[in-house]
Amino acid sequence: MSSYSEARTRLASLDADAVSALGISPITLKKYTWPKGSLAIIFTCTLLTLLTFPRRQNFQPGANIHSLLSQFGDWGIAYSKFCYTIQPFLIYPLVGLHAFEVAYMERSRLSRYNVPRFSGLWWKWVASTFVEGWGAFVRVDGMVKEEEEKRAKAKH
Repeated sequence: MSSYSEARTRLASLDADAVSALGISPITLKKYTWPKGSLAIIFTCTLLTLLTFPRRQNFQPGANIHSLLSQFGDWGIAYSKFCYTIQPFLIYPLVGLHAFEVAYMERSRLSRYNVPRFSGLWWKWVASTFVEGWGAFVRVDGMVKEEEEKRAKAKH
């Protein structure tokens, strides 16, 4: 550095290098967005699965869910039996996979985009990732891409 006038640009360069080396993005994720369109359908279906499938007994005669399904006649009763059969093969892998996705989201997106751990925003993204999985990644990546495009336009 030959003069103090270069200090600001040098400091900005050092900051950018340090942030890059730490794996932190200069972009900060500041809001949560709800799923829309097909992602909202996936969110709803997965949420209903997570709410109804934890207990196999939900699909036996006398249970509220079985009673609701039986109102649709033979189809509903057959579907209830089908759900009873697949319950242990569906719920455990689903919960395990979505728990892994939560850990991956926290490590690869939330910490990278400066979301404070255990903040309200963090909990929204973690809960959403647990319910829908992949859709939350799509939304985060879309928000980051928008911000990157906005910053690129501001530079020019």
